[in-house]
Amino acid sequence: MTSIGVTPWFLSYGAVIESLVHFGNVEYVVSVLGLILKSRFSVNVYLVNLVLNGICRKNKFDDAVGLVRDVSRFGVVPDEVTCNTLVSWLCKSGKCDEALVLKAEMEELGCVSKLNTYNMLIYGFCQNGEVGKAKEVFDDMTSKGVKPSIEMYNHLAHGYSKVGILPDVVTYTCLIIGLCRNGNAKKGLSILNVMPERGHEPNGARYMHLILDLCKEGFCELGVVNIAKGIFIRIKNHGPPPNVCDYNALMLALCTESSLEQATMLFGEMGDENCKPDVTSFNIIIDSSFKVGNMEYTNKLLTMMREKGVELDKYTFSILINRYCKLGELDEANSMLKLMVSRGFKPDKYIYDSLLKGLCEKGETYEIFKLLREMAKKGIVLDSRLTSTILTCICHTSEDVDVMELLPNFPQETSGEASIACSDLLAKLETPHTGRQLSTY
Repeated sequence: MTSIGVTPWFLSYGAVIESLVHFGNVEYVVSVLGLILKSRFSVNVYLVNLVLNGICRKNKFDDAVGLVRDVSRFGVVPDEVTCNTLVSWLCKSGKCDEALVLKAEMEELGCVSKLNTYNMLIYGFCQNGEVGKAKEVFDDMTSKGVKPSIEMYNHLAHGYSKVGILPDVVTYTCLIIGLCRNGNAKKGLSILNVMPERGHEPNGARYMHLILDLCKEGFCELGVVNIAKGIFIRIKNHGPPPNVCDYNALMLALCTESSLEQATMLFGEMGDENCKPDVTSFNIIIDSSFKVGNMEYTNKLLTMMREKGVELDKYTFSILINRYCKLGELDEANSMLKLMVSRGFKPDKYIYDSLLKGLCEKGETYEIFKLLREMAKKGIVLDSRLTSTILTCICHTSEDVDVMELLPNFPQETSGEASIACSDLLAKLETPHTGRQLSTY
């Protein structure tokens, strides 16, 4: 072509390189690339990557690395494909250390390592039995904000198993919890079932707590309760006796999924198993009994607490006041409030919220404002939830009440939540009524 006076242009060279690489004639590829540079054409990274791939296929890794270093002097900045091409071929040939050094060089040239790059390095080191180095790469990756993939975790797990570091009870526990949290409780249960076959009978208290904690975190609908019950039975049969925390966790899980009958049976079992219920045990069953309207059993539980010398705590009082208010039993709620204060407990905003709602349902306007003044005197801070309740109460007051005269001043808690339901209040205030006009500010 040049012998007849026709000067090749860039696309001609590109077509030649593509053909040479395609047919495996890489011996001439570097020469053609040199001609391009001599012809003063600018070489792009796509063409370099094409040449690299061809050279690596012939296992000429030193030539490939040398080429990248040479073209970088001509202003060709390697990209992710450049880095991944070299790292991939080096790792496949067992030269993971060289691949790691090359990655560092590429980063100095401005190439940002991505997930695929790290994945290839981790896989390569694990295949070589160098799981320690694989973990170092993993830590370096996460420190740079790159999120690991499931494939990467699989590589590490396989790498550890190759060097004799096998999963233990905690490993299986974490795996089961992760599966349950992601909606795959069935798979978690299948892993639980194979644990004894691999010498990991679930008999550790830590394992028990990890699984049952899922129930407390609200994963009951995923079938975690069934897993927890299975573990509980196994521990009773094979391990040390469950303690009060184990019982409480499972009872809470059962009550959360509306299995009060099973929870009550478990509660009754505690005395038989010489594991005395504590105040938390009673709170769980009392709260659930209240929810289903079983007042008779609730009163029986309170009597049982007195007989066993179990003192009511703040949460017990909160449950009782809240449920009495919802049932409209305001006298009982106030009695509990007085008893609570006499025992040295200070009512919090949640208890006041329950009382306000109960008074509002009964239309006890002046009792509402009396309680509000008491709250203001005690310095109760209003969050969005409590403020919304107060606004609702004001909306339901009778029209001849001077709201501004009765409403005390409260400290306010700053909140980013837009949860104050004031639409009803605004509608009321826009209607002209004597003595019911609030200024906006």
